[in-house]
This record gives sequence, structure tokens and C-alpha cells, in this order.
Amino acid sequence: MEALGINAGYLVSQIANLLILLVLLRIFLFKPVLGMLDQRAATIRQSLEDAESASLRAAQAEAEYDKRIEQAQEEARLLLQQANEEAKRLREQALGEARQEAQDLMERARKEMELERREAARADRTQLADLVVAAASKVIGQSLDTPSHRRLVEQFLSDSTASD
Repeated sequence: MEALGINAGYLVSQIANLLILLVLLRIFLFKPVLGMLDQRAATIRQSLEDAESASLRAAQAEAEYDKRIEQAQEEARLLLQQANEEAKRLREQALGEARQEAQDLMERARKEMELERREAARADRTQLADLVVAAASKVIGQSLDTPSHRRLVEQFLSDSTASD
């Protein structure tokens, strides 16, 4: 080997130094670095699992939220429908009461008008009887018994109005 320019003792010592260096690097450098890398990989794996779990929980929470929103909207729709039905019922009830009140008012007004018409007719008959008695007194030229003639005239007028 010496012919190649290689010193065998020096080569052996270089190989031994290299092996010692590799052993020392392996013990003090590679193992801690590999351990840190394994620990880092485990931490990343755990973080990914946690993120996936959090994502799953978020999706479930969102689905639950959507479900609750849908239920709230359905409840609001039902409440609105009930309120509309109640308002319609109250409106119809108020209209019915108003119609009944108007009908009662009209009936009362008709009765009052009929009563006033009868009173007016009675007053007209009385005035007519008085006028007829006064006219008859002037035509005959003497005073007639007013109460008896008035009775006769009123009876005549009553009979004539009843036959109409």
C-alpha cells in the first residue's frame, strides 16, 4: 500500500477516528435530533387529529345551529299563522258585533219613526177633528157639543184610516 502512497497506520487511525466520530455523532447528535424530529412528528400528528376533531365538532355544532334556526323559524311561522288566525277571528267577531249593533240601531230607529208617525197621525186627527168641529159650528151657526162631535169625527177618521 505504500506503493500507492497510503500509510497503513495512518489509514487505520483515520478509520478509527472516523468510526469514533460517527459513534459520537450518533450518540450526541443524531439520536437527540431524531428524537426531536419524532417528537415533532408526533406533535404534528396529534395537532392534526385535534384539528380534525375540532373540525368535526364545529360541523356538528353548525348542523345543530342550523337545526335550531330551522326550528325557530318554524315556531315563528306557526306563531305568525296563529296570530293571523286570531286577528281574523277577532275582526270577524268585531264585524259581527258591529252588524248586530247597526241592525239593532236600525230597528230602534224604525220603531221610533213608527211611533212618531203614529203620534203625528194622532195629532193630525185631533187637529182635523178640532177644525171640522169649528167649521161645522160656523156653518151651522151655533155652538155644538165639542166633545161628542170630536168623538164622532175621530171615529170617522179612525174608520177611514183603518180601511186604507
